[in-house]
Amino acid sequence: MLQELAKREARHRAFDKAVCDLRFKYPEYYVEYWSPNDVMTAINDCKIYIPSTVNEDDLCKEVIDILYEEFDANRGTNWNAIEMAVYKVLQNKGVAV
Repeated sequence: MLQELAKREARHRAFDKAVCDLRFKYPEYYVEYWSPNDVMTAINDCKIYIPSTVNEDDLCKEVIDILYEEFDANRGTNWNAIEMAVYKVLQNKGVAV
């Protein structure tokens, strides 16, 4: 468990650095991202119950997939969109929400 957490944090730091590098390389572009940390924050803030049978990494990937499919810079992605995507993934997995 701790090893997975460390891997997740290292991956997050690497991605954050890559985004910062992009911002520096292309200062005329606005770059923003939603991460697994944001998905888990939304889950915790909204007090959404996640059964132990649901893998958090898989859940986050599926939520991000929904954000890519259904939202963009023109339509806007926000905390409500993340919450809606979490519920959609859980329903697709047959979890009562």
